[in-house]
Amino acid sequence: AAEAQGALLRGAPSLLGRSDAISGQELAVKRTVDLNAAAASNSAVNCVAWHPNGQLALTAGFDKTLRLFRVDGTRNTLLQS
Repeated sequence: AAEAQGALLRGAPSLLGRSDAISGQELAVKRTVDLNAAAASNSAVNCVAWHPNGQLALTAGFDKTLRLFRVDGTRNTLLQS
């Protein structure tokens, strides 16, 4: 398991591109508020699309509603529905 984890971390730069924010040796993962906690869907969400800047997300659910969120990991404010 440790060997597979090491291989994953070594391959991360080629998957993510060059970044000064992510060390080649360490990757931290943090649990945050659910993306749609501010305005939960009335049904299952079946698609999420992220803006390239990582600060906006669009969700689509079986309730036929699109929701645009500002992603901050704390409140994830609903911008448009």
